[in-house]
Amino acid sequence: MMWFYDFLGVGYRAQDPYTMLLLMFKNRSDASKIWHEVLRWWIDDEIRIRFVENNGKYQFVMYCETRILEDIWVFIKMLKVSEYYRKFKKNYKNRAFLGLAIYRPKDDSYNLHILKNTKNITDIQFLQEGDMEKDSIIWRSREALRMREE
Repeated sequence: MMWFYDFLGVGYRAQDPYTMLLLMFKNRSDASKIWHEVLRWWIDDEIRIRFVENNGKYQFVMYCETRILEDIWVFIKMLKVSEYYRKFKKNYKNRAFLGLAIYRPKDDSYNLHILKNTKNITDIQFLQEGDMEKDSIIWRSREALRMREE
């Protein structure tokens, strides 16, 4: 299992009719590398995204059990529940697009450059802490995050 933490977070871009989830990176080379080495090999309908909520935070977990790559890559990050996340959850319509973006702070604002490659995601679930036991990858990701924080 390959645990991947090296992204800044998850952004949400409302677009009609489906929201785009954005994995945000500091620079283009990191984002391009992860796209070319991992994400482009993932089959859209086999990608799983899970949001596990607990006490004002949520664990983001994204993975795909593809036969093309030798290892299962799991993207994980603990994030604060935001208004954008709540809006995404409320308006989620059984599909979202996954993209990569470069996030650069600028004065009191930021620049966001969205890269052109996307994936179509249909397996997204919003879970509570007690639901984690049903999926071993979700369960193990919590332990991986806990060990990383220590």
